[in-house]
Amino acid sequence: MEGFFLMKEDLGLDQVLMASAPVEKYNKDAAKKMLSSCTWRITVEDGVHSCEEWLGTGENLTYQFELGKEFLFVSSERGHYATGVVTGDAKGSFLMISKNKKSGVVSEFKFNVDENGLTGVWSIPATSESCKLGYQRIGDCQGAWNLVSREGISVLWDALGLTEAERVQMDGMFKSYTLMQTAGDVWAFKGDIDIDTPLVFGEEFSYEMIGKKCTELVTHTRDGYISVMKMGDKVILTNMKCGKQFLTAELSVDGCPNSNVTMIYVRA
Repeated sequence: MEGFFLMKEDLGLDQVLMASAPVEKYNKDAAKKMLSSCTWRITVEDGVHSCEEWLGTGENLTYQFELGKEFLFVSSERGHYATGVVTGDAKGSFLMISKNKKSGVVSEFKFNVDENGLTGVWSIPATSESCKLGYQRIGDCQGAWNLVSREGISVLWDALGLTEAERVQMDGMFKSYTLMQTAGDVWAFKGDIDIDTPLVFGEEFSYEMIGKKCTELVTHTRDGYISVMKMGDKVILTNMKCGKQFLTAELSVDGCPNSNVTMIYVRA
């Protein structure tokens, strides 16, 4: 079950969401906004599943469970809003049942997890309302990262045509950074450069680095993400591969075959 997932299929989910929490009195527009962009991060340690869900409104859901044991769902806005239990088998099939604290409505989510993602059906047994859900598995880039290896970086600076002063500045940068969600697939970057606008995957953003304007676009991949960044007339390509403990960044300058550099980070 462990992984980071981005919702890609939610046909009819707004109706089931409203039926699962009638006391909240969500209307269709409010439900659609909540579901406009959703992520689900699951980590497992010693049999304990730690989950974090982000909704399109910025609401954050957190909970921890062991298979077969009751647990609490907690919302950043609603507090303890439901109680649940999860069961599963060795084939990657799971059943999550929850009971809404205010209304008493019971809902169930039957889902399967594989290397490509997570798919299932969420339903309200009492009313027979149901919908299909689909999440794409993506690389888990969330967290704080510290640089542990950056061999041969000078070839990248050569390809970018940096001055000696600019090289000194760049050598001292990107030794650590933090990438955290602030809403469903909306991120905040904290590091050596100031990026004041929210970072949204698939949407370009701009900032200044070593006195140069940079424009960047990042997109999710199965193992991490790809960044395309324009600095002046140069384009830097970065392929990030995220693991449980390490992140590998493979960088190159477009059109410069001898500019390849690999950087390795460890989770802080």
